[in-house]
Amino acid sequence: MGKWISAFFLLVSVLWLSACGPAGPKEEKPPFLRMEDSAGRTVTLARQPERVILLSPSFINIWEAAGGDFIAWADSPLTDVPEGAEGKETVGYLYQVNVEKTVSLCPDLVVGLNGLHNRLVPALESSGISVILLSLSDYGDVQGTLRLFAQMTGKPDKGKEAAAALEASMEKARRQAPDVPVTAAVVHSTAGAVTSEIQKTIASDCLAQLHVKNVMAEKINPSAGKRPPVSLEILAESDPGVIFITSMGTDEQVENQLRAALTGQPAWRELKAVRTGHVYALPDELFLVNPGMNYPEALSFMAEKLNRGAVSAEKSGAESWE
Repeated sequence: MGKWISAFFLLVSVLWLSACGPAGPKEEKPPFLRMEDSAGRTVTLARQPERVILLSPSFINIWEAAGGDFIAWADSPLTDVPEGAEGKETVGYLYQVNVEKTVSLCPDLVVGLNGLHNRLVPALESSGISVILLSLSDYGDVQGTLRLFAQMTGKPDKGKEAAAALEASMEKARRQAPDVPVTAAVVHSTAGAVTSEIQKTIASDCLAQLHVKNVMAEKINPSAGKRPPVSLEILAESDPGVIFITSMGTDEQVENQLRAALTGQPAWRELKAVRTGHVYALPDELFLVNPGMNYPEALSFMAEKLNRGAVSAEKSGAESWE
């Protein structure tokens, strides 16, 4: 009997150790996605994001083209409510995100703009929220973002179709480029400064897409940044056929700043673009914020104005613009 009791307790001990003892090494599930964002940060998403907040209107049509949905977005006074964002929660403005509201919505992913939303990362990550910072300065960024979003939504085929359709529309717009040579410059005005757009902006990229010479980009060292101070001397020396203006601020503020820096100067009035009336204001929704999937519209808009400058006869111009 003693032997049977001993055997019974031995069997119970073995079963107990098997059930409650230290388990063998578990196989870890690989993350859904690991990538490096535009800020050089390595971001790991453990699982496919389901509650996504987009901190720029520019992301919305790209995310939707990749088959994604989102729970909230950051508004911008520069644009109307984008299609697809009607009825969605907002978390403040593009330049003034409400972090508390963002956290309260319990997102599992927040997509922000590199250079603008970097300061929000510590607060969001401390709340267990993944953050990806992306650049959206030109068409190449749009295509790259579309491919990345298609990975996140788990719909790579839909992303490929959207990318192909976008490129086809871009190619159609590129064919609208002027047949005769024309040069251009892009001036950016705010309430406090007037600068030149020479690289990594929508307008400068559209000129490159249309193979039109950006006279300021040729004269200014790229190390000066994407918007160095404007030089009336370089403008006068290059004498572009078309001048484009982007602006940020109220119409009165922009007008006053431009007049103080440029339009009040005799050299400005002697520029060919001014004398022939080919100074054009570019619409904010296409050139101040990235138009995303509407990029072909921006390209077509610029091509149409460039064609006017390329074929028009010289005439006396005014200091106003369209």
